[in-house]
This record gives sequence, C-alpha cells and structure tokens, in this order.
Amino acid sequence: IAKCGLTADERRSQIVDALSVISFPDLFQDSSSPQSKALEWILDEDSAKLCPDDADNEDDTNLVQRYVMAVFYYSTDGDEWKECNAPADFNSQASIATANAACKLTTVNATTIFPNDVRGTNAWLSPASECTWGGLSCYSPNSENNAYKINVVEFENNGLGGTLPPEMEQLTALRFFALERGTMTGAIPDSYKNLKSLLLLDFDFNRLSGPLPDALWELTNLRQLDLNDNQFTGELSGDIGKLRALRFFQIDNNNLEGEIPAGLGDVPNFSLIGLSGNDFTGAMPQNVCDLRPSPLQTLVVNCDVECEIPQCCTSCVP
Repeated sequence: IAKCGLTADERRSQIVDALSVISFPDLFQDSSSPQSKALEWILDEDSAKLCPDDADNEDDTNLVQRYVMAVFYYSTDGDEWKECNAPADFNSQASIATANAACKLTTVNATTIFPNDVRGTNAWLSPASECTWGGLSCYSPNSENNAYKINVVEFENNGLGGTLPPEMEQLTALRFFALERGTMTGAIPDSYKNLKSLLLLDFDFNRLSGPLPDALWELTNLRQLDLNDNQFTGELSGDIGKLRALRFFQIDNNNLEGEIPAGLGDVPNFSLIGLSGNDFTGAMPQNVCDLRPSPLQTLVVNCDVECEIPQCCTSCVP
C-alpha cells in the first residue's frame, strides 16, 4: 500500500499486531466473530485504507477507534438495524450514497449537551470519519487532548441486538452511552470499568442479564444510570455508594433480590431512584429516607419493601 509505505502483506501483518492488543487474537481466526469481520473490513473493504501507524493518531484517522466502532457494529447486528446500516457494496459510490441517504439518525439528546461535537448522519462503515456515522459524535478539533475522540454513542429503538463488545473500553473519553429499546443480550462487560469519563449510561429496555458488574461502581463520574427493563439478577451492591455524582438511578423491572443496601444513601444528591419490579425485601434504609423530599424527589419500590409513603417512598408498585 503506497500510502503506508508498506506492501499489502506488511500492512496486514502490522495492523493485526496493533489490534491484537485490543481484541483476543484468537477471535481473528473465527470468521464469524465481530472482531474478525471488523478486522477484514479495516484491511480490505474500508476505503480509508488506514495504516498501522494510524493506531496512535490524534486526529480523525485513528485506527483503533475506527476498528472498535466496526466491532460494535458487527457485535450489535448492525446489518439488521432499522437505520444507518453499512453500504451493500463498499466499493460502489452509488451504494455508499444510497446508504448515507437512508441514514437519518443523529445524537438527539446529546446534541444540546455537546453542541460543538463533530457529528453527521452518514451510514456506518461508510468512507467518512466514524465521527459522522449516525448515532455518534466526537469531541471538536479544538478539544484539548480529546480532539476527534468518540464522545457520544446514542441509539433508541434502532433494532440493536447481539451483545455488548468489551472493546468499547478503548473509548476512554466517552461521556454519553445510550443504547435504548433494543434486543441486546448477555452481560455488561467488566472492561467497561475503564470508561471513567462516562456521565450517562442508559441500556434500558433490552434483554441484558447476569449480575450487575462491579465495573459499574468504578464509574465515579456517572450522573445517570438507567438499566430498567432488562433481566439482571443478584443483589444490588452497597458499592453503589461510590457513585457520589449520581443523580438519576433506574433499575426497575429486573430480577434483583435481597435487601436494598444502605450504600444507596451515601449518594448525596439523588433526584430519582426507581427500584420497583424486582424482588427486594426488608426495609428501606433510613439514610435513603433522609434524602427525602430534597434532593430526592422520586423514590419508587415494590410494596413488599417496608417504606412509609409519602414520608420516604413517593409510591410503591404492587
């Protein structure tokens, strides 16, 4: 590849080496894996033709970021999304134009929060910068240290399925991560503990399962954690008290059990807590009740939990 100053074999070998520290190399040998599909797209089908050295770029041609978003596309069944699917033919300008015209998604809720972000409505896996793929936005070119890094991933009711890829941990500047109303299954990867910049994590109305990972309680900048209407099991950890910036917490309509931890009351500025639709038992901890009526305006549980209304809980669900 003349652009890289390498032969095609050298480029392939060096890109595989660079991405082998991002994904387990064995996954590249399985042609059905999202990682293998993303790698082959980067190597052979992406007209950007990035070079191995682009793994360290701090502009809009970062190899690792582009690879990670391709893994996300294939992991969440991107070809089955309602909008912004990849072009049918990566080598056809007409196919790329058709795919871009069919993509109308943008970062609806995040746009007002981050108005200066780089964004667009291009199809996924199109030749344009991944910052302009529908549902994504990146920090502006003027952002110190974070220029062109993914800031927002936002989808609602776009048919996302599959599973959450652990490679998303590479997006360390990500602040807004919302994947609502899909059919995603499996667990939240432990690697997401590395998403330290997150302000909002919203995976509601999916089919995610397993226990709530300890990784969540490492995201100490979170303001909003919304995981309602999934299939999570186990107990709610008292380590939620580490999330002292949290304002909004919804875990309604899952399969959680046990007592509500006193650690919940260690979060000083809650405005809403939704716990209904689970199998919690016992009494609401007094330090949670002490947050009512201000700053905690809304506190909803199952009626099986001992909680005075309206002095502590605002309502209960039978």
